[in-house]
Amino acid sequence: MRLTTVTMMASEAATPPANKGFRALTHHVTELFTHFLPKGYTLDGSGRVTVTCGPRGSEPQYMQALGTSNFFAENFDFKRFYGSSGEARDQMTLETLKASLLSIARMHGDSPAVVEPIVEAARKVSDSGFQLMLPVKKISKTCRERKFRIQVSRCLNRDSGEAWLAELFDPAGSKRDEKWVTDRTGSLDMREHFREAQFEGGTYKVFDRFDKVIFEWRTPEG
Repeated sequence: MRLTTVTMMASEAATPPANKGFRALTHHVTELFTHFLPKGYTLDGSGRVTVTCGPRGSEPQYMQALGTSNFFAENFDFKRFYGSSGEARDQMTLETLKASLLSIARMHGDSPAVVEPIVEAARKVSDSGFQLMLPVKKISKTCRERKFRIQVSRCLNRDSGEAWLAELFDPAGSKRDEKWVTDRTGSLDMREHFREAQFEGGTYKVFDRFDKVIFEWRTPEG
């Protein structure tokens, strides 16, 4: 099974500050890392891998079950993490993620075909400055009557975590306006939440997987 999801969380025995969600601070890094893994990449046969930071108690350091894997990064220093700048937190998250996945790779033969994509993905995350705007073709649409185009991007960065932005471009390709499709901050992968988008007259609408309109935008001449 190819690896499609990588997440990080604090263990039950860990004591991160209650008002600073660990997942919210690490989400953009894990999503960027997953983005940079090659399509079809297989680590240990699981589709989802969670790196759990902090003491593991009586739990095994590594386990697999039902297509998911969990690995404990027991030596994660929460005090240093929360006392660091945003950039340093990002780097600490990436280093922990990389080391944990390389440990799993070693347990499964340490093949270069498994190891090298981990190293390369980590390098690309660092080179990106821990931020990307990823265009989403599925819900980016052109209004044929008005020639306006709405480009939707998935924004991953330390300030927002994950947020989705819609930008309106006129027929000349100039940006006219922008609106946030989601909240400005988030820590959830929303890719499966949006089913489709379409123009109805001059109004752009986004539908969720239950066929409910969850975002709409009337274009200037719509």
